[in-house]
Formats: sequence, structure tokens, C-alpha cells
Amino acid sequence: MHLSRSEPSGYFLATNGGVGMNFAHRCAHGSPAFSLHLYDERDFPPKDIAILLYSCLAPELFGVALAHMELAGGSEAGAEFVKEMFAARDRAREALLAHLAERRDPDAPCCEAGARSQGREHTCGRSTGSPS
Repeated sequence: MHLSRSEPSGYFLATNGGVGMNFAHRCAHGSPAFSLHLYDERDFPPKDIAILLYSCLAPELFGVALAHMELAGGSEAGAEFVKEMFAARDRAREALLAHLAERRDPDAPCCEAGARSQGREHTCGRSTGSPS
């Protein structure tokens, strides 16, 4: 990563998003990629983009962003950002653990569509006649 010294060819303003891990795309030394699914919900229909970022590059990228934030808003702004980041991590860990536990539950629906339709419709690939 490097400090950005040029203007990008375009902008995508993310107003919402999600993050996952992508183990199919690994860097040269084996680190998986973060899958950043970003949304711009200011218009309808919303725009979205998926960005794969090697997890080994993320600390450098966010470190540079933190340095910019501290230079623009002071060390307090940086400290608040880090505090919020760790709070988000804690919330995400709890949500991920709950999701993993639900997936292991044999009585849990197999997919969101299956849950909403009591097993009649699926987005997970199960046929309509299969029990959920």
C-alpha cells in the first residue's frame, strides 16, 4: 500500500456494506481476502460493488487511513475511530458466533427464503419438496 497521490477515475460512496472472508482468492503467501460488499443506497435501485482485499494488506491500508484521520482531526479522532472499530469487532464476533450456532442447529431453516416461506421456497439450492 502507498499514500494516494492521484485522483481515482471515479468515486463510489458506500452508505452501507458487509464483510466476509474469501478463501478462494489468496495472496502470494497464502492470506485469504476480505470480501467487501459495499452499497450506495442514495438512489433507487441501490448500486453495489464487491471488492476483494488481501487480509495482509488491510492493516497497512487502514493504518494509512487512520494517519489521515489523525492529521485532519487530531489524535482524539483517531482514538475514537479505534474504539469504535473494536466495539464493532465485538458486536460482529457475537453475531458470527450466533450465526454459526444457528447453522449447526438441525432444526434451523437452511436459507432466508426457506425460513420466510416455511420451507416452500429456497435460495440455497434445495428443491421445493425437500424438508427445510
